[in-house]
Amino acid sequence: MLNITNIDALARRFGYDFFTSFHVDLNPFFMHNYVPKSILGFNALKNAVLATDNRYHLYFMDSLSAHVHHVTSYHRTVLEPMDDGISPYFVLKLPHVRVAYMSFLGCTQEDSIVCRRGVDAFDCCRFHTLRIRIEAGCMVRFVPMDGYESPVLGTVYHYGDEPLKVEPTSIQVRCEQLTPQAVRLVFSKPPFESSVIN
Repeated sequence: MLNITNIDALARRFGYDFFTSFHVDLNPFFMHNYVPKSILGFNALKNAVLATDNRYHLYFMDSLSAHVHHVTSYHRTVLEPMDDGISPYFVLKLPHVRVAYMSFLGCTQEDSIVCRRGVDAFDCCRFHTLRIRIEAGCMVRFVPMDGYESPVLGTVYHYGDEPLKVEPTSIQVRCEQLTPQAVRLVFSKPPFESSVIN
């Protein structure tokens, strides 16, 4: 319809101001990149095209774009675009990324895209901010669990003589007393397990 066949022709027709709104900047020297701290940030990453649906585009009056000058063999398309003649020019292509959605007390604390090196894959992680009350006489140390999909969060160690008392203020965490000076924190229901209803 507009006789636009490449990204340069699109820029000549509409100008670079056309590339607005959800901006994804992947810099190889930074392991952390900005995305909008809003509820639309999730939709932006999920849809990753100019308009997944015409109603979406008209309602928000927004473009959803990422312009990559030199696509390498490491870049992967996040989501295939609609075949409408223009959306393929706005495909979000990312190299080796880990996507994190972080929340604090149910509110958006930070949404981030973290560049990843090594394995050619996409991962989706969720970070939980947990609160616990600690009653101890001297220094306390938390040692996180280093594992894949483990319900164990880590262990709190107390370096004093009196017993360590730990009380979680978050319903998704429970405590297991290992020794008088060590308490393990465990997810009540691991977030990566899905509920099956028979």
